[in-house]
Amino acid sequence: MEATPPCTPPPTTSTFGGGITLVRRSGRLFAAYSPLAGVLHRIPAPPEAVRELYILSPPEERHGSFHLVCVHEDGLQVRTVVFSSDTGEWQLLPWAEAAAINKDHPQDDKHCLPPRTGKLVDGRVYWTRHDYVIVLDTATLHFSSMDLPPYMYGQKPFVVGETKDDKLCMVCAIDEENTIPVWVWRADAGRVYKWMLDKEIELEDLSTLKLVAVKQGFVHLEQL
Repeated sequence: MEATPPCTPPPTTSTFGGGITLVRRSGRLFAAYSPLAGVLHRIPAPPEAVRELYILSPPEERHGSFHLVCVHEDGLQVRTVVFSSDTGEWQLLPWAEAAAINKDHPQDDKHCLPPRTGKLVDGRVYWTRHDYVIVLDTATLHFSSMDLPPYMYGQKPFVVGETKDDKLCMVCAIDEENTIPVWVWRADAGRVYKWMLDKEIELEDLSTLKLVAVKQGFVHLEQL
């Protein structure tokens, strides 16, 4: 097995709905490939460095249209950089300030997004901070925020995912109680959407486990 030189970052890949986005090590070449249709779409590099990218519509047909949404953060501001296969061009969206996304953003926190990458669920990207959640609506390209589920403040890093019926959910591990509460974003009897406790998963010892992902209703854990 050949080791990758430490000074050379590995290629980045992102998948969605059968389409794969490839990024060359230099970051100057993008390509969107559909294994179902066997079509490769070459994409010019974005006009500025980005930290994350998402495919909104997979290029499943030779002449099908799709978009790439990239996220660029610069300290306390963040914006999207969008590529359209229809125009073949990138578009820079205006910066969004952390204080505009959430008025209670801590003054001593000099970063808008957390180190972890976001999670795409039903057309929205979610970044979980220790104090609130940043949301990007990929249809409107508007950044907003939402509260964490009750009793999650101060807990371990949260994991965002989706239930079997594609509803937004969030979990965290509470070592002291050896439980994993599962909160689901749904409407109550008054049709008001909020976090609602769906269930609590009890395990013998959570101290040796790490939450990795929640996909289609399954909680994935990793042995430490």
